[in-house]
Amino acid sequence: MTTLGELIVVVQNIINGQLLSKSVFDHANSSSSITASDIRNYLNRAVRHIATGIRVPGLSVVTRPLPDLFTIGTVDTSVDSFVSLPDNYGREVQFVANSDHVEIERYDTFGELSRIYPNINDAGSVNAVAIKGSVLHYRKLPDTPETLTIHYYRQPVDMSEHTDEPDGVPSHLQEDLLCNYAMVEVIKRLHDLPPQSLAMYNDLLSDAVRALDSWSITDTESIFLL
Repeated sequence: MTTLGELIVVVQNIINGQLLSKSVFDHANSSSSITASDIRNYLNRAVRHIATGIRVPGLSVVTRPLPDLFTIGTVDTSVDSFVSLPDNYGREVQFVANSDHVEIERYDTFGELSRIYPNINDAGSVNAVAIKGSVLHYRKLPDTPETLTIHYYRQPVDMSEHTDEPDGVPSHLQEDLLCNYAMVEVIKRLHDLPPQSLAMYNDLLSDAVRALDSWSITDTESIFLL
C-alpha cells in the first residue's frame, strides 16, 4: 500500500520534473503555488471520484464499485414510506433484508416501485424497496418500526495524515490512478507547464482507469468461481 505522504512526494517530483525546462525563477514560482495541502485535496478527490465511478475511456459505462468498500448496515423504518440511507452510503445497494433476515424485493427505479405499489400508506410488513439518490423508499408501511439490513458500497474515508492510505483503491493501481488524476488537476491550474502535458496525463489516467476496469472484472469473476 502507498501512503498519502508518498503519493504527495510522487506528484511533487512530477511537477518539478515538468518544470525543469523553465527558468529558475519560473520553476520556483510555479512549484510554490501548489502546496502539499492542494495535492492532498486532489488525491482525495481522485479516490472519491473513482469510488463513485469514473467513466471508462471508449465506453459509455463507469468503473464498478471498489470491492473493499462493500459494507453492511441497517436502517429503521418510520411513519413515512422512506428513510435516509446510512451517512456513509456511496453507491449500489446490493441486498435488503427484513428483521427476519428474509430478502426484500428491490426495484431498479423509484418509478417502477410506485407503479407496482401506488398506495404509500398500504399497511403491512416491508416487502419491496427502491433507491432514489441516498433515500430508501419502501412498501408496505409497517405499524411498528422495522429494522432493515442493507448491503452497499460506502464512501471512502479521506486521507488526512501522511501515514493514511487510499481507502478502497487497489494497491497496484494507486500511484497510476491517483497521481495522474492529481497531475491533471495541477496542470489545469498551472498554465505555464508544457502544452502537451495535459494530454499526456489525461492519457496516462485513461490507461489506469482501463486497468482498473479490467481488474474489477477479473476480481468479480474470481468471487463467483469460489
